[in-house]
Amino acid sequence: MAMAKEASTFFDLSNENVETPGLKPLELEIEDSPAEKMPSKNPFLRYRHFYQVDYRRQRKKLFILGILIFDVCLFLAARFFLSKPNFYYFGRMIIFLALGAYFHLFAFLLIFFLIERVSNLLIRRTPKFYILQSKTLHTVIAIGLALFLTLQGFISTLQRPTIKNLNLSIQNLPAEFENFTIALVSDIHTGPTVGRSRVEEIVEIVNQLDADVVTIAGDLVDGYVDYIGDRVLPIKNLKSKYGTFIALGNHEYIHENVDHWIKFFGSNLNATVLVNSGTVLKKDGKELCIAGVDDYFAETAQIEGHKMDTEKALSSCPSSVSTTILLVHQPNGVAKVLTTLKKINKKVDLILSGHTHAGQMYIVWPVGYLVNHFFYGLYIYPESGTQIYVSSGVNFWGPPIKMLPSLCEIVKIRLHKAPNSSLA
Repeated sequence: MAMAKEASTFFDLSNENVETPGLKPLELEIEDSPAEKMPSKNPFLRYRHFYQVDYRRQRKKLFILGILIFDVCLFLAARFFLSKPNFYYFGRMIIFLALGAYFHLFAFLLIFFLIERVSNLLIRRTPKFYILQSKTLHTVIAIGLALFLTLQGFISTLQRPTIKNLNLSIQNLPAEFENFTIALVSDIHTGPTVGRSRVEEIVEIVNQLDADVVTIAGDLVDGYVDYIGDRVLPIKNLKSKYGTFIALGNHEYIHENVDHWIKFFGSNLNATVLVNSGTVLKKDGKELCIAGVDDYFAETAQIEGHKMDTEKALSSCPSSVSTTILLVHQPNGVAKVLTTLKKINKKVDLILSGHTHAGQMYIVWPVGYLVNHFFYGLYIYPESGTQIYVSSGVNFWGPPIKMLPSLCEIVKIRLHKAPNSSLA
């Protein structure tokens, strides 16, 4: 009983005056906090104890960092884009690859942001799904996808251009022009990331096609005559029976006075520049007309002395010509041409276009598809039977990225007389 009483007294914490024989009160010494004792000369410890990382905010910091990188890239691109013609090629590629990676990263972060917001609204009162709302996971996935697609797209642009064969039946095609072949090249974009060696490779491939005529449907250059004129000179070595015909694209206008490029093309490339004009090709007494219009950009940007003039371009094609081919760089320009043809009661059998790059990058593809009347491939305008081919281009614009190697294309078009043609 005595032992029980002592134990009861010992565990009665409410009795502050109880003294237990043989036990001394425990004295606790509270040391200064590590932050108070931390040596001021140790920056690592200072950072460790005073700066607590909030991982939930890392995505915002990554986004801000991305914007800063983007701004730096824009500055470098503007500084070295073409003002320094001998700027190291590797440096230019790094700048534009960084831009491509940023575009991908921004797009994926935006997508995941929307997913998080939508999931919060839909499952507000139910258990939350980690995969839908984890900011850390989404950031990691976005970075991974951006780097992967940038690298994959870059590798695609390093491949040799693909040859695409296209057989077209043309109403009223003269028998003399049966199997007439056209090499279509679009969007070479000779400039900061497309050098002379790439142009030489394109010329070599086109010459192997042994085409009757070579057409360049705009955006041959992307810069100033004084800086990149020498890079485009290999175009003069293109070989075909009837010559090379060049239409203007929007990038011929952006950096330089377009008249300087028109003069340069005509004087140095052994080619005919079609600016609201056309040329008649003759074979055994029969005729075929190739015409080209000024770019749609010239009109929308109100560039003095330049605008699309379909009627003027086709005035070079006499009424005796039964087959007409028209070069129009932008698909939205094609839509305007078709409207004009209806008004002036004229017909074009085939329109060759480019500009869209078939989207070029996965993240841009939906936008390109929505904003262009024609996007990529072969179309037939039902009201007139006009056939329209929109090329994905042989190269790229800006970041050296393309979704697939096959989208860096050179098209060989072979014309056939339609079976129900009324022309003898």
